[in-house]
Amino acid sequence: MESTAAASELNPFLESEAVEEYTNHGAVDSDDKSDEEDEELTWIREHIEYHKETCWLTRPSMFQLCFIVIGITLASSMAEGTRRIVLLKLACNSSLDSKGVCSPVDTQIILSTFDQYSLFGSTLLSFIAISNFGLSDIYGRKPFLVAGVLSFTVSNCLVFYFYHFQKFSFGWLVASSVLSAAGGGVMMIGTIVSTCVVDLNSKPSQRANALARVAAFTNAGQFLGPILGTQLSSWAKTSYDTTPGKQLHMSAITQSSKVLKSEFFILKLELIIEIALCIFVVFIFSETRTPKALARSRTNSVTTRASIETSQSGLLKKIGAVFSPLKAFLHGSGRARFMVISLTLVIVLDQVLMIGFSQVLVNWVVFKFDFEAADISYLLSLFSVSRVFSLLLLLPFFQTTVLNGWCKFKVLKSRLDMIDLILIVMALIVDIGVFALMYFARSKTDVYASLSLWSSASWTVPVLMAAVLKYFPTSKVGEFYSAQALLSNILMVIGPLVVMDIYKWSLKSNWDSFIFLLYGIFMAMFVVVMLINKVVSGLKSSTEEERVVRRTMSVNFSDAVTTDDDA
Repeated sequence: MESTAAASELNPFLESEAVEEYTNHGAVDSDDKSDEEDEELTWIREHIEYHKETCWLTRPSMFQLCFIVIGITLASSMAEGTRRIVLLKLACNSSLDSKGVCSPVDTQIILSTFDQYSLFGSTLLSFIAISNFGLSDIYGRKPFLVAGVLSFTVSNCLVFYFYHFQKFSFGWLVASSVLSAAGGGVMMIGTIVSTCVVDLNSKPSQRANALARVAAFTNAGQFLGPILGTQLSSWAKTSYDTTPGKQLHMSAITQSSKVLKSEFFILKLELIIEIALCIFVVFIFSETRTPKALARSRTNSVTTRASIETSQSGLLKKIGAVFSPLKAFLHGSGRARFMVISLTLVIVLDQVLMIGFSQVLVNWVVFKFDFEAADISYLLSLFSVSRVFSLLLLLPFFQTTVLNGWCKFKVLKSRLDMIDLILIVMALIVDIGVFALMYFARSKTDVYASLSLWSSASWTVPVLMAAVLKYFPTSKVGEFYSAQALLSNILMVIGPLVVMDIYKWSLKSNWDSFIFLLYGIFMAMFVVVMLINKVVSGLKSSTEEERVVRRTMSVNFSDAVTTDDDA
């Protein structure tokens, strides 16, 4: 009875009758029991037992994952304000006229073009790593995490070197920035961490909060980084600069200027933190998948790849291999497949839009409200601390106390439930309101208030991700994340570029806030998609859990789940 309870708790996909069948009687006769035992249940047992035997220091845990995330975000956000000033100075130096003066519009165009080329090149290069991320199910998560952190750090080291030049070395800076994508870039690191979170949290009911905790630590780093950067920058100015105390607004950079020692000091601290993270992921961080789980995935993958390659050859084969992870979206059939595709599209489009928006936002607040480095730091800190509050306190409160407790909505383990739907729609409606406020913003206070409200319901992607993962078996999580990251990169080839071009057009048309109107329309479209999902899936407040039993891990993706319709 004890083993039955343990199995039921560890694998929420198995109903009590199925658990007893596996633990007490077996799926087949006793002679073949070891061969026919449910592989997913076995993996979960081994997963927990294996990690109990490892040293606490090297044991993969949520703490380790959050440490990596907060380290990267702390380092990058700490230097973000300084980095923009350095780039503005170099851009100004490269666009001086005969009188030694540069136009703020010209420097904005140089920076916007640099952002466009860097993102475009990084997206293309990251295709290689992203398209092969499904191999992390076979070879483990750690090699991909190491490659991502190392390439990110090496890239920043090269960029730091070119900051020492007098003018904006456009080609070299773009090439150095693009190099960060050799290991998949920041997106790959985030994808790996999310996959590791799923490895460590087998129960679907735990994944939304676990992913939200990681997102909260991400924002904790983005909150602490700007504050720490501002304080250290103030100290460095008095210690290293010959003329400290003068506050320079970004829009005031209209003549030749040099990068200060205090600015280099902040950028050096960023590199020190990133190098320390490299040492951590190489020598301390441990694999989150057990050797036997890797072996099972390897066996399934080899058979699947062999069946695919028999009908492909030459160039077509190579192209198909690059985009083959996208077939993970064809998992299931009928309504389940529709739900997987539609939910994933909302996730990917939201991520791509937010990346483009983050680039526009910094340029817009500088142009519109004369934001300086300290203002940007405070903006990032306020935005991040609001997200931490939202993900750690508001999300669990609405999810568990309000919707599950007071409203009595049920948590469904194998499909989208009313709790997921309400949380997602609630966050999207808040987004619509925030973009409306940004559209009519007339002061810095309006910007601060709008972004604070925006981050108060910032759980859209974590909840969406947890919802779509309900349709996948645990052994296929890596393949789903590979497909999702690959699709994101495909759309990011053009998405942020289009967003930046629209922003440039709006500047020339004296309609600089048009981008917020456009984003509000997109959020409204996402709400419509979620309501369509509710109708298609037949979701109601009284919807019951489907009874699902996973008997074997099939090689074919569409046959990975066996559903018992007798429930």
